[in-house]
Amino acid sequence: MSNNVKIIEGLKKEGLIGPNLTKVMSRKKGKGATLAYITEAALSSSAEAREKAKTLGVSYVIVENSILYQFNPDGTKVFLKKITQSKVQVNKTFVLK
Repeated sequence: MSNNVKIIEGLKKEGLIGPNLTKVMSRKKGKGATLAYITEAALSSSAEAREKAKTLGVSYVIVENSILYQFNPDGTKVFLKKITQSKVQVNKTFVLK
């Protein structure tokens, strides 16, 4: 299993990505491939940054269930703020140029 697949599976297991995004990322064919690769790169980079923060012993921030938390090196989890859902409507299809 590749490192990227392990990261995606870990993010899915932790509830950080949902089943629809997982399907798109696992297919990687046709028009959705570019978006899947961009999404995978962003998620992989985020996961790597979180692991690096843990290794360095610094705090990091994650959104869980629309709440922003700070995770500290001592294992404490601090509530920062509730995140509201965006009301921006995004087109279902678009063209990358």
